[in-house]
Amino acid sequence: MGLDTALSGAISSLRVNQEALSIISNNIANAGTEGFNRVKIRQTNEILNGVSSGVRIDGVERAVDEFLVGAARRQSSRVGEADTLKLYMDRTSLFFGQPGAENSINSFVDNFFSSMSDLANNPEQIFQRTNALEGATNLSKRISGLATNIEQVRFDVDQDIASTVTDLNNKIAALDNLNLAIKESSLKGGDQNPLLDKRDLILKEVTNIIDLNVSFSESGEATLFTPRGELLAPGQKFTIEYPPAPSIDTFINSEQLSAITVTLLDANGVKTNTSLDLVSAPGSASPEDNVGSGKLRALLDLRDTELPKFLAQLDEMAQTLKDEFNAIHNDGAGFPPPTSLTGTNLVDLADEHVFSGQVRIAILDDSGNPVPDSYGTGNLNPLTLDLSRLDSGNGAGVPSIQTIIDEINLILAPLLRRKFLLDLLMT
Repeated sequence: MGLDTALSGAISSLRVNQEALSIISNNIANAGTEGFNRVKIRQTNEILNGVSSGVRIDGVERAVDEFLVGAARRQSSRVGEADTLKLYMDRTSLFFGQPGAENSINSFVDNFFSSMSDLANNPEQIFQRTNALEGATNLSKRISGLATNIEQVRFDVDQDIASTVTDLNNKIAALDNLNLAIKESSLKGGDQNPLLDKRDLILKEVTNIIDLNVSFSESGEATLFTPRGELLAPGQKFTIEYPPAPSIDTFINSEQLSAITVTLLDANGVKTNTSLDLVSAPGSASPEDNVGSGKLRALLDLRDTELPKFLAQLDEMAQTLKDEFNAIHNDGAGFPPPTSLTGTNLVDLADEHVFSGQVRIAILDDSGNPVPDSYGTGNLNPLTLDLSRLDSGNGAGVPSIQTIIDEINLILAPLLRRKFLLDLLMT
């Protein structure tokens, strides 16, 4: 080996080592940069006239395990789905409150039944009646408020679906631009590694939203696929669209929601008539659902399945409360109502009582039909007696039994052309 050959080999080695040190320095500087992948040089022997004359750099490549990157990308969809579910479930759980807390739904139920129990023990006390009515009102308002809050969350989720679709469009457009840059860099023999890092970062963000199949060309361009077909390919552009619900009333009134569609764009970026449903509108006759996992999957499940389950459980609880309360009430109230009630209660005609409201009194024959008046003009109309107006001398609403009888006789007796003495019926 000649001296020139030895010196050439030493110089080439120094150059390779210098480049290696530069690459190591760059790796260290970007260790905390999101999406950055470590790079390394690829060396090969320099052969001159069949004799080794040193070393040269054959290329700079990323130190990436593509299998692990693909696996991590698939897990990103599951992470995005789990994070989104947790976010909205945590928010929804706040509405129900911690079990036993003052604002929890079970506390309102306990307070209602407690007030009803107190009323049963002391039915004559006005305070207990008021307290029971307030407990029932608070419980009904709490259930109604919970339902409204859940519908608000559904509306917010629907708005999030629209913003997520917009974000997905932006990321796919950025990936399309990167595909062009990667192809151009490949043709010119430039350093593709920074572009490939950006590509992988965008792919991770895309698959965090929706689980898509990915394939790569020889030059490194990415192609995304849905289960139905191609969503993005070099030179072919699509846009994903979803018009969200205009207001919470859409959910309260169970109005129809829109589908998430994929529409092909022409070379100028204008929408064509070629489109398909990525996800059909809820309740469609022929449903399509091409979203496997990811944030979008979680949002759709929350809006259409998970949150409606809470509403169904609230409805079931309200229905059960109503049925059970009515059953208890009807157990002591005669249900269905009897056709007649007969009883005796001795009273003193001079007794005065506090009355309020109105009572209707009708005179019926033995068959239960209204009796005709004595003038032959038709049936005798029922008497509506305003008890709060009657006055025996101690103020309106405090009449004696005799005052009530006199009021009835005053109105009904002339219509029958005979004295209608209720006092005889009460002896």
